[in-house]
Amino acid sequence: MDEKEEDVKEKRKGQIQTLVAFSLILILILSHYYYTNFYILEKNGQITKGYVYDISLSNGMKFVYRFCVDGREYRGGSNMQTKSTALVGDSITIIYNPDNPENSNPACDVLDKYVGVK
Repeated sequence: MDEKEEDVKEKRKGQIQTLVAFSLILILILSHYYYTNFYILEKNGQITKGYVYDISLSNGMKFVYRFCVDGREYRGGSNMQTKSTALVGDSITIIYNPDNPENSNPACDVLDKYVGVK
């Protein structure tokens, strides 16, 4: 192998290492964000009723819900889970962060005691 081939090989190795490091950092940041929001809901979340207003098939099965806090409407979405049998128009239990109601989830996704969503 000549010197040029060796340089190209080293450059590729460095690029791969950089990509792997960047990917790991991104995964850590996203995991921290997700689990922080989930923890806040679990510890400080408020319960309210919402309803399913759409079921989307665009990125896998996902249902979209609406709920109101202090007269303001919020929306959220959740991947369909086997424990959820929600249909459009069904009432579901929502857990939300009272300081930031946009951080919400169906309660069955956060708290085991709310397994049934109807």
